[in-house]
Amino acid sequence: MSINDYDVHYLFVSTEDDRYLVKGGIGTYLGIFVRWIEKHRPGVKVDWVTESPAENDFVDDRGQIQVHYLARYRNKKKSDQDGFANFLEAYVSKLVTKKLIDPKVRVIVEAPDWEGILANFFSHTCNSRILFVTRVHGPLQLCAVANQFSITGDKITQDEREQQQLKSSDLISCPTHFVYDFILKRNLVNEARKEFIRVLPNPINTLDFHPVSRATDDLKIGDTLIRTKNFNIAIVGSVEVRKGAYILAQAIENLCNISPDVHIYIAGHLKDRDDLTANIKLTRDQFLSLIPDSVHSRVHLLNYVPHQILKNLYARTDLGIVCYLADNFPGVVGEFGAAAIPFVTTQLGGIPEMISASNGRYLAMTCPGPVSDLASQIFQKVTEFYKDRNIGTRLANELHDRIHLHFTPEIALQSICDWYEQSLDDKSEVPTLKRSMHGKN
Repeated sequence: MSINDYDVHYLFVSTEDDRYLVKGGIGTYLGIFVRWIEKHRPGVKVDWVTESPAENDFVDDRGQIQVHYLARYRNKKKSDQDGFANFLEAYVSKLVTKKLIDPKVRVIVEAPDWEGILANFFSHTCNSRILFVTRVHGPLQLCAVANQFSITGDKITQDEREQQQLKSSDLISCPTHFVYDFILKRNLVNEARKEFIRVLPNPINTLDFHPVSRATDDLKIGDTLIRTKNFNIAIVGSVEVRKGAYILAQAIENLCNISPDVHIYIAGHLKDRDDLTANIKLTRDQFLSLIPDSVHSRVHLLNYVPHQILKNLYARTDLGIVCYLADNFPGVVGEFGAAAIPFVTTQLGGIPEMISASNGRYLAMTCPGPVSDLASQIFQKVTEFYKDRNIGTRLANELHDRIHLHFTPEIALQSICDWYEQSLDDKSEVPTLKRSMHGKN
């Protein structure tokens, strides 16, 4: 039986979405994926199981697409991470069992490595009609290195679940070679299984983010007024160690001293949630305490900004700064590139893979490091751009073209689906293949 003889269903599982609980890049990636299937694969059923923003469960039924929102609260008590993962697994197991009543149905289940939310389901279920995929966004061990903390207490359980899920997957899908190399070096997967691990980039949202003429009207986000007469710098991402919060704080006074019209807008989660402790965020007061009082009026902490508003900020942005230290596939790099916004960036994590031209030249203004020199290098690059925008603007236009050649949803997601569906076909044809994929009997 070939893939044309059965119905493929996709089932995505996460603890965030792109609508209610936007914690990071996982929900954004899945939102783009689901909308792409809905638009380009009208016959393919999709279920997305994710965390509810409320204390009750509910289903958003869009016909072809069903989003299942499951509450962390059970019997008026909030489940811990392990307890909620167990509940998710039970729900997913029932959902898949119901689907497989129809003998023509095959199911591709994709879950992120983060939290290992389907570790037991992957390791205890053996069925040639199900393909088990882990998409590696950033394992806890990578966060621990980047955010400089030890894996202790509840984090040990999370780490164990992540490793269990990775080692029980049919396929491991990585957005960059950076994270591919990390999971192999850390022995999070068996090197003998490299043929079942593939690097396939995330899609970049080129529909919502595209070049626009610089806006001439001012914009208000929350209580902050963004004036177009100023030289506006946008920094997008959570205010935490691995996204360069301390380095940016070191650079800010010098950046503000470039000119009185320099204003800096930081759009990203501050520390105001208790359930994201693996990403060590700073509170508003903590971050402001790192910079001189004299420039507070020109540093604007916007907290999280939804994408539909973020693109309005970009339309009033002169320059972006990306100071990420160990991110896998930073969405902001893709957004700046898709919108053709000039930006200054580090050369760390997965960033070089996103901004490299075919000849190896970087299509952004880069800071080579070392980390101890990044604050001064950022200041130097911003100063150069403030004086002459030509080089930065040309690089931004070149990166925009590269993104449309390699990272649009049509290109990136088609490659992912082709690999998933061919692997499902192989597994369905040879039921014993699962043993060679991840060693389960």
